[in-house]
Amino acid sequence: MTTTGIIAQMIREHFDIESGLKKIAVFSEENEQEIRLIEVNEDALPTGQVEPFVFTPGEGLPVSVYIADVTPDEWEAICEGKIFLPEGWPREPLQVVGKGQKA
Repeated sequence: MTTTGIIAQMIREHFDIESGLKKIAVFSEENEQEIRLIEVNEDALPTGQVEPFVFTPGEGLPVSVYIADVTPDEWEAICEGKIFLPEGWPREPLQVVGKGQKA
């Protein structure tokens, strides 16, 4: 499966299981060796920063995955440049998928 296919599958699955999830911002391009996502979740605990969880490659997951949960207010602060993304992440998401949209 391609990186794009893995991202699309993860987006579908996460929207299915997380009721507070409002949007997912994708910060990874096709064929990258890692997937970087920010999930905007009403149920996230506010931290004032982007702290991704890291999932290392394994069976069924050929690349590393970084996922950070942020609140809607934190997402707005990220978009306004008040909260910074982790070092090495693009400044802008390549795609933002809202609940009910197709990845």
